[in-house]
Amino acid sequence: LVSPMTGEGFYFALESGKIAAGFVSEKFDVGTLSTIGLAEYDQVLRGHFQRLFIFLSRIRQLYINPFLMNRAILAARKFPEIEDILVKVTLGQEDAASMLRLSVVRKIVLGV
Repeated sequence: LVSPMTGEGFYFALESGKIAAGFVSEKFDVGTLSTIGLAEYDQVLRGHFQRLFIFLSRIRQLYINPFLMNRAILAARKFPEIEDILVKVTLGQEDAASMLRLSVVRKIVLGV
């Protein structure tokens, strides 16, 4: 469970541990703790993380595009809020989707 965009994994490890604890506790409560029952954990984990990881993979493809990255860096020099977003997304402190807001995209692509 490593972020496809940042390579960070501590948050996802902690979150998956919390999910695992809740899952196992629920299986104990209903008396279905078995190998087959535990196989359902994969589905629970995918349900929780898969869409996010697919999204981050796609965003990463945009970030590694030299043209767009150069535009983002130029925009960060001109607009402090873009610099702040870039730093926070890179450090995993802000959702990458924040880069897709119209005002952000306009500043990066058009410089206005």
